[in-house]
Amino acid sequence: MLPLLLLLSATRVAYGGIQPTPPPESFQAALVRIEPAGINYTRAVQRSRSRLSMLAARAVSSSAAFVACGDRTCGELPRPLCSNVAGGGSGSGNCSYHYAYGNARDTHHYTEGILMTETFTFGDDAAAFPGIAFGCTLRSEGGFGTGSGLVGLGRGKLSLVTQLNVEAFGYRLSSDLSARSPISFGSLADVTGGNGDSFMSTPLLTNPVVQDLPFYYVGLTGISVGGKLVQIPSGTFSFDRSTGAGGVIFDSGTTLTMLPDPAYTLVRDELLSQMGFQKPPPAANDDDLICFTGGSSTTTFPSMVLHFDGGADMDLSTENYLPQMQGQNGETARCWSVVKSSQALTIIGNIMQMDFHVVFDLSGNARMLFQPPTA
Repeated sequence: MLPLLLLLSATRVAYGGIQPTPPPESFQAALVRIEPAGINYTRAVQRSRSRLSMLAARAVSSSAAFVACGDRTCGELPRPLCSNVAGGGSGSGNCSYHYAYGNARDTHHYTEGILMTETFTFGDDAAAFPGIAFGCTLRSEGGFGTGSGLVGLGRGKLSLVTQLNVEAFGYRLSSDLSARSPISFGSLADVTGGNGDSFMSTPLLTNPVVQDLPFYYVGLTGISVGGKLVQIPSGTFSFDRSTGAGGVIFDSGTTLTMLPDPAYTLVRDELLSQMGFQKPPPAANDDDLICFTGGSSTTTFPSMVLHFDGGADMDLSTENYLPQMQGQNGETARCWSVVKSSQALTIIGNIMQMDFHVVFDLSGNARMLFQPPTA
């Protein structure tokens, strides 16, 4: 039996607890989110804005220190702010930040606080790294307000990866909510031994105009549906050499995959055509999801493959691009985990990455590797 076709709002569906606006998450879950902002942050005492609470928080650790507004570290924030909320900022105020969640439609998804430094320890105190900058959150709303913290793993100057100067890190985002999603740094992320042969790799790219952006850019050369290469115009996934717009990034902090037109429309129409549908229902918003309901347990769906530079083909499972989703009223459907991008940038989101072992080699090779779930 063929499934029925419908639309669900992307703001009202959830896939196994993962929502476009982030759900409550443990520190372990936060560790596997690559945030383009690149800052690490944790929540301060009771999210209080009082100077007394901040000074008390600092007193807990003798190695913690505020970052002054005039400090070079403060200047490494994309949009540094200055306040005197905590005092003790070497006479020039406290370096502050405000980050909004990029996928949110309203302004009530943000975190703000002050920048501090502290000694970070790993592996039962086996390794200690002094002077690591992190954000001490004083106020947050939306998805930011429910987590205990977040670790930035982007290419920005204040990300944990950059501050620790690691040459590689990797993660596997598990689709099983009862399982942990492991992350590894340095030599633990090495893919040269063991089953490393099952990894496929593609070069990491640099934006030709703004070269210090924190994103992990890759070269997407095409998309196949049901074994058929979709005829997407050349240059759709390329950078604009004059403005730096466009390109393709891998981002585990974004839930859905975002394709710009004409790629979105062409891939969508090919998927619908192979499933027996002539055209999609009218959408109210660009981020409405195309969903299928009905069908049976034996219903098969066309395959979907992402083709990258260097001949790396990412053969997606059905759960990567047509996951089972549940609405607020308990209805279930299989929804295409792709929405139309409002800009030229293409984002490969975390649903499409689930169960793949993804490694970012940041050494001289500068490449991204991925291993299929069956390896």
